[in-house]
Amino acid sequence: VFPMMIIGLWIIALNRWYVLKQMRIASGLILFLLVALPWVVLAQRAVPSFFHEFFMVQEFARYATPIEHRAMPLLSYIAVVLFGFFPWTLWAVQTFRYNLPKWDLRHHSSEAVFLLIWAAAIVLFFACSHSILIPYLLPIIVPLSILTARYIDSRWEQTLSKSQKASMGIFTGLCFILSIGLLFTPKSQALSN
Repeated sequence: VFPMMIIGLWIIALNRWYVLKQMRIASGLILFLLVALPWVVLAQRAVPSFFHEFFMVQEFARYATPIEHRAMPLLSYIAVVLFGFFPWTLWAVQTFRYNLPKWDLRHHSSEAVFLLIWAAAIVLFFACSHSILIPYLLPIIVPLSILTARYIDSRWEQTLSKSQKASMGIFTGLCFILSIGLLFTPKSQALSN
């Protein structure tokens, strides 16, 4: 679902419908079925309830209904996204400002558009789910990391602005505080055991 959703939104955003002709969808689908279908058939034979449990319950019901009781308020979900990408979250605003092209210039920044769609689509997809687990957000780490690296690379040789100096100071201070905290972690764990 994710590759289709991300690539599909990218094609729509950039109006690059010709990409569909280059993708070899039919042969790719056949190859996918040759690899995946034997395992699904063998699993269904071994466990007759497999298909229902795996596809209907774990994929559809978990997403569309609160059967797993793993709902998360939207603000908590956003906080998980921000804390999950820490410490690079400190550069989130600058990263998005640098990588987010103006709509009429999006064709010149197709890689950045793809990475932004990748991260945003997954976050929004799970924001609509009735069952949210923190590991569901792991697929956004890759595009956010690349976007952040693109920003840092663009600024590496340049003079820092006031906001960049402030974020660097905050980043350094937080890393220092965390490293001091880690020094005391083994002692507190030993005391609790």
